[in-house]
Amino acid sequence: MQFRVIQRTSEDTSTIPQFLSRIPRMSECDIIRTRDISFDVTTDHYNRLLFLLNNHDYMDGIVENPIIGETECWRIINAGLGVHPFHIHQIQFQVLDRIPFDTVTYNQTGRVRYTGEPELPLPGERGWKDTVQAHPGYVTRMIMRFGPYTGRYVYHCHILEHEDHDMMRPFDVTAPKCTPGGDRC
Repeated sequence: MQFRVIQRTSEDTSTIPQFLSRIPRMSECDIIRTRDISFDVTTDHYNRLLFLLNNHDYMDGIVENPIIGETECWRIINAGLGVHPFHIHQIQFQVLDRIPFDTVTYNQTGRVRYTGEPELPLPGERGWKDTVQAHPGYVTRMIMRFGPYTGRYVYHCHILEHEDHDMMRPFDVTAPKCTPGGDRC
């Protein structure tokens, strides 16, 4: 490829628009299902640290089976000490908010008790995402619609050491089940 620079023969009247694009926000009213995904730390039988999602390793089987066309909210619960870049394959999502919560109560009882108001995503997080920073002491809420393909995909922490030490889980995107006389199929 070759670029040829030539002398300008007219005045440049172009301007940068105030908004490059407008991304419609997904509506929480469309959410069919809410799933909680927790970040957990444990040790294996060699006393090595394992980073898990929902206290499951990769081989524990499929738990999440989202259905094509349905909208879900995933609540990423980070009761630990570090930020985890959380990544989902096959789809893009929008960050709804982050809500601070009591990690001591959660670690003792498994109950989420919010301690503050929801915080809106930063300007750079308000578009379509496939990875979000899940901050410690916050529940990060995301909204997503699954499809257009069925199949097995994964979600995981994008820190390589965590990903390699079982902070990765498979999920199956499925077609809607047909019900006799039902309105779904």
